[in-house]
Amino acid sequence: SSEIIQVGGVKVHGCLECNHCRRTGEEVCIQKDDPFNEWFEKMRAADGIVLATPVFVGNVTSEMKALIDRACYISRMRVRVQGQDNIFKHKVAAPLIAVRRAGAMQAYFNIMSWFAISDMIVPTSSYFNFAFGLEPGDVDSDAEGIRTVKDLAANMAWLLKKLANYLPLMGRRTIQTCGGPFDVSGALALPAGLMRCKKKDARRRPFLHPSIFCYEAIGRTGKI
Repeated sequence: SSEIIQVGGVKVHGCLECNHCRRTGEEVCIQKDDPFNEWFEKMRAADGIVLATPVFVGNVTSEMKALIDRACYISRMRVRVQGQDNIFKHKVAAPLIAVRRAGAMQAYFNIMSWFAISDMIVPTSSYFNFAFGLEPGDVDSDAEGIRTVKDLAANMAWLLKKLANYLPLMGRRTIQTCGGPFDVSGALALPAGLMRCKKKDARRRPFLHPSIFCYEAIGRTGKI
């Protein structure tokens, strides 16, 4: 299943860097008069995340930037303060940009910067994830852009399915390998044919939660 959440045009605050989340250990934002905490929980529960934005003044929209900054600050609390894994570690994520003329690369790398420091897995496509147009519906004429987005969707679905095949074990348990028993709480469960591996090679972190969820945040110019 998938869900589209409209972020563009919604009043959402930027990060105050007040450090409340890091001081208290609460994985929520203290600013509770906007939908951010609801969006954050949806992303947290998702397997796949697509952040889509039109280019605005050469970059992502202010709403998208607020979402990224606050989500990044809270999710990295475990890493910076508690020495644990990022909340979004091993989630599959991709950027998607609607652009009229210029600024697509800046917006693309702005979103990618969050993925890059959050241990997230990013599928690619046959070209950059851009679609060109000014008014809603213009991108329908961008044949290459449409093909690129379809290829991205196919690659993302393929990756999610491949990762799911390697994760039949979700709870805390012990399995036997040639190197002896080891705890696979949050470990990558290898196929039976690959179970004869060394303990240090078999131990991994979890990739996937049970459902497939596509989170798509679209900005001011409408759906793309």
